[in-house]
Amino acid sequence: MQEFKSALGLAPVDPQSRSVRAGVFVDGEMIYCAYKGTRDLLFFTTRRILLIDKQGITGKKQEYLSIPISRIQAFSYETAGTIDLDSEIKIYVSVLGALKIRILRPTSQIEPAIAALNTMLLS
Repeated sequence: MQEFKSALGLAPVDPQSRSVRAGVFVDGEMIYCAYKGTRDLLFFTTRRILLIDKQGITGKKQEYLSIPISRIQAFSYETAGTIDLDSEIKIYVSVLGALKIRILRPTSQIEPAIAALNTMLLS
């Protein structure tokens, strides 16, 4: 499988403090957890994984990647070690490939994402 998108250096953020355009989330969609990088945002919700890639100098240009739960086939994760600066999650999506997400240390910051994926896929 080919990696099709990568989000680097994310850390947990309060989902309520999101800076997302109106109408992105649908009625009844709940956010399990959210991550923010320097500019990128990542949300694990009851219906999908949403990655927002802010582009350009001002960040006004944004690319939204929405992956419905039904398209997620599997996931793997790697926790941070002594020397590693980040943990890594790979989410395998049918037809598209793998989404690689790097979450900053400490290792405990990856736990909300793993719990969200377990709830999304195994419930």
